[in-house]
Amino acid sequence: MARSTSRKQHEILINDPRILSIEDAAYRENIAPFRSLYGLPALPEIKKVPVSFSGKWTFNEERSILDNFGFGNLPEKIEITQTPSDIKVKKTMKRGNQSFDMASSEKWNLQEKGKVFVVRQSSTTFRGKRLITLFYNKE
Repeated sequence: MARSTSRKQHEILINDPRILSIEDAAYRENIAPFRSLYGLPALPEIKKVPVSFSGKWTFNEERSILDNFGFGNLPEKIEITQTPSDIKVKKTMKRGNQSFDMASSEKWNLQEKGKVFVVRQSSTTFRGKRLITLFYNKE
């Protein structure tokens, strides 16, 4: 995102077909003659590697950032199977016999070259709102 550009303005720019960026093949094709004229090498082809969350992940208690509710009702292990059209998540949780409803929103990303899976979770439970960050190491 460009400096002094709001997220909304940035979204408008990147979705405008008249705006080219270094990631666009059309930009690299059009700039090639100028780079050649000035003795500069051609821009390298940019290959986007698709993100894969697939795998078995084990909870990393030391790196995780929790709220006052502690570690209760958090998955100890997560197994993710990702296809181009679907993500299936199997969570292994240690709970007592208690059951309750919980609505949650999660943002996922991979760190450390795909070896660490990070979940930023916002949820509402009978105890109140939770904002936590969970780290899982790939097995």
